[in-house]
Amino acid sequence: MTDPAGVIEYVNRSFETTSGHCAADLVGRQIAGMSADEGLDQSIGAALSTDGQWRGEIKSKRPDGEAYDLLATILPLRSDDGEVTHYIGINIDITERVKVEKELAEREAFWRALVENAPANILAVDKDGVIKRLNWTVRGATVDEAVGPTVYDFVREEYHDAWREALADVFSGGQRAEVEARTVGGPGESQWYANTLGPVYDGETVVAAIAISRNVTALKEAEEALEEREAHWRALVKNAPDLIAEVDRDGVISRLNRDPVGSTIEQVLGKTVYDFSLPETHDVWREALEEAFTEGRRVDFEMRAADAHGRVRWYATSIAPVRAVGAVDAAVVSERDITTLKEAEERMWAIATAVSDMIVVVDVAGVFLEVLAPTREKGLLQLPPEEIRGRRLHDFLEHDQAERALAFVRETIASGKPMEDEALFDIPNGPTCVSARSAPLTLSDGRTAAVVHILDVSERRRLEEELQRLREETEAEAEEGVKRAAEYGLTFREITVLSQIARGKSDKEIAVLLGLSPFTVNKHSSNLVRKLDARSRSQAAAQAVREGII
Repeated sequence: MTDPAGVIEYVNRSFETTSGHCAADLVGRQIAGMSADEGLDQSIGAALSTDGQWRGEIKSKRPDGEAYDLLATILPLRSDDGEVTHYIGINIDITERVKVEKELAEREAFWRALVENAPANILAVDKDGVIKRLNWTVRGATVDEAVGPTVYDFVREEYHDAWREALADVFSGGQRAEVEARTVGGPGESQWYANTLGPVYDGETVVAAIAISRNVTALKEAEEALEEREAHWRALVKNAPDLIAEVDRDGVISRLNRDPVGSTIEQVLGKTVYDFSLPETHDVWREALEEAFTEGRRVDFEMRAADAHGRVRWYATSIAPVRAVGAVDAAVVSERDITTLKEAEERMWAIATAVSDMIVVVDVAGVFLEVLAPTREKGLLQLPPEEIRGRRLHDFLEHDQAERALAFVRETIASGKPMEDEALFDIPNGPTCVSARSAPLTLSDGRTAAVVHILDVSERRRLEEELQRLREETEAEAEEGVKRAAEYGLTFREITVLSQIARGKSDKEIAVLLGLSPFTVNKHSSNLVRKLDARSRSQAAAQAVREGII
């Protein structure tokens, strides 16, 4: 209690306890200045002069300097004539309440900042899906526009039932629920959201649901693209002509793309590659698997294996490592049946080595990549094939001849078409006339080369030259007797035929020599017998000799 001038006349024990001052120290002091707020005294004085009373919070200090909070009410005591004789101050210590309120405010500010700055949309909705609160704008709407409508206004109709079921789980059972849905909008505007719903309680009653909604469009599109790629590769692997399996380091088969011939996937899974390969190939398998798993390299090899019917077949095998976080934890084995190809190669080798021709594969630098030659002979170059492979044309031919041969190879590769050529070369056998037929070839590593079939035609060339000489002699003889032959009406061609008849040649031999058909030769023979009035070809020939026609 104070007098009208604010001098303290009385304090109760509770005031002493709260303020930390004893009554003797307080009585007689001005109450002004006891507050930690310097402007409060003026506010209180103004309120008392106008309203006659004041109510508010006061922050005060104890003797040791510790601050405390009071909820104060100041009322006047008046005399019968209305004069203020005293002021009564009723103070309630609210230090603890102020502390709690401050902590609540700080926590509220923290959570508000957390919610408002969260990367996801956070919504409060009722059981009907009506949006009551929202932390920040949603796509295509402001916060104010989004509050009031329902979640169904923002998602496609096909996802409405999923949202209803999720809200029912939250409100009826207080369960946490999840739902994925796509928003309304055209191409490029519609977005995928993953929503996690949780209950908000008032006592034991669920009064709202908090939905945390994250935009997962990029993730969904990536998943869809991944599923599409996986479906593509799954179809590709399943329908591949090769047999493709996944194995571990010990060769145990864990996956297979299709049923092997004469067996099923179930019969193969769990077994090892060694169960299906010949014993002599087991070391090759072990080395290949070790290299794939230890060094992480792809390994290719060819091997023989028995099929389900016990037939031995050839397979081209490839083992490639499968990495997981840098380490090889599996290998993919791809096998292609090349039995037909191997048989064809063997037939080709048999044919190529059974004739006197040479078949070579030459690259653009003139290097012999492959040589097929007769096994019973050393061939045109007088060397076995293994001593020719890897060497160049220039190692066996004179420079000019090697350059001509190399130009033939390069022209074949550049044109991409088969070509033919014939030339005389100086080789270890001596001057040899060869005929070459070439075709372009693309090697397995992508390089280009030419495969050339080389035939020694020296004997054929000699026979052709001899034939030409005989033709020229025959025609020269025919020219000498042409005047005498004119008396019988013989043509130049009939005289040449008659000359060969006189030499004892048959129609077939004459046809080859003169480049005619046997039918034409026979016709000429009949004509000249008739014109010489002879009974036979022999008589006609003898008469022609006597009369100097031939």
